Amino acid sequence: ADLAARLRTPPLSRWLPSPYGMVDGGVLRIADNGTEQAPLVAPVDGVGDRYVLRARLRVYAGATHRVSVIMRYADPGHFARVWLHDARRAYYQECLRGLRCEPADLGPNPACDDAWHEWEVRVEGAVVRVAIDGRPLRECRTSPALLSALGGAPVHVGFAALDAYVAVDWVRVESGSPP
Repeated sequence: ADLAARLRTPPLSRWLPSPYGMVDGGVLRIADNGTEQAPLVAPVDGVGDRYVLRARLRVYAGATHRVSVIMRYADPGHFARVWLHDARRAYYQECLRGLRCEPADLGPNPACDDAWHEWEVRVEGAVVRVAIDGRPLRECRTSPALLSALGGAPVHVGFAALDAYVAVDWVRVESGSPP
C-alpha cells in the first residue's frame, strides 16, 4: 500500500523535472554540479511578492563548495539566490539573462559544517532578509531589473550545489510576512 501511494504521488513530484534530486530516507538530496546552472526548483502556489521560505539543510562538502537557496526563480537565466561559500561566508547573487552579478557579502554564516541548520529567507517585495539558526545576516535588495524580468511569474523556490552534497530535511513557504 505504501509503494502504491508513493507511485501515485512520488516524493519528487512537487519539484520540476530534474535529474539532480533524489529522495533517500525521507530527505531530499542534491549531489550534482549541474544544479549550479539549472537549480532544482518547485512552484509555490498562492504566494506573491511577500513570503517566508524556511528550510532545514545539511551540507556535506569538500575543500571548496557552494550551496544555494533559490528564493526567486523564473528560469535558469533569471533567478536570485543566497549561497554559502567554503570561506564560511554567505552571499546574495542575481542571475539576469544568464549573466550573474557580483555577489553581495551578507556576512559570516554558521552553516558550512556537516550539521543540520535552519534557514529563513524572508522576501518582502524587493527586500530579502536571511537568518540561519535564528541569526540574521545582512539585508539585501533585489534589483529592479530582476523584479521586472520576473514580471509576476509564479513563485518558485529551490536549491543548488557546486562541489557539495546537500540534504534538505523539510521546506515550508508561507505567504505574507509572518513573524
